[in-house]
Amino acid sequence: MRLPTAGRTVVSFLGAATATVAARRLLDLTTAPVARSVTRTNHRGEDVSLLEGPAVTVGAITGLALSGAGALPVVVATTGGALFGLLDDLTEDVTTRRKGLRGHLGALARGELTTGGAKVLGIGATSLVAAALIHRGDGRGRAGRTLDVAVTGALVAGSANLLNLLDLRPGRALKALGVAASPWLRCGQRGGPATAALLGAA
Repeated sequence: MRLPTAGRTVVSFLGAATATVAARRLLDLTTAPVARSVTRTNHRGEDVSLLEGPAVTVGAITGLALSGAGALPVVVATTGGALFGLLDDLTEDVTTRRKGLRGHLGALARGELTTGGAKVLGIGATSLVAAALIHRGDGRGRAGRTLDVAVTGALVAGSANLLNLLDLRPGRALKALGVAASPWLRCGQRGGPATAALLGAA
């Protein structure tokens, strides 16, 4: 028996939150010998772990899997953002750091591929794949579908970049996500379960 939307929203939120906590504890245990290599210092001089991202990703994917049909595009976009973000975090050359989207695009224009540039390209590509999945079989002609995919892909990639900018300070990205997601959490909203999965993971 298929749960109603409200029930799937609750299950997705709880499943995502539980999976995030479990994944973080497992990652802490398995990476304990190299803990310093996955630790960075934030703007306050406090140590923060790079394991938060992978743990949140596991939680989000778990919650999305519980949310029902139609979650595949969100899984693709979330996984792409997480993988390329982790690549940038772990392999970034801090001696030649490029700041912001403009810095990475400028480096690409000069023929220099930074880890941040790889993240920009990777997230852009996975955003387009997610957009193509969203508009798959929507009945529009090739030109119309291509335009829809391009616009949706740009929106997905732009949203990822916005969250990345907000995440420079603790809590800001989560607050923005909560405000943007709140309309979808109303009882019966189609996007409620997937939205709850992302919030539960965060």
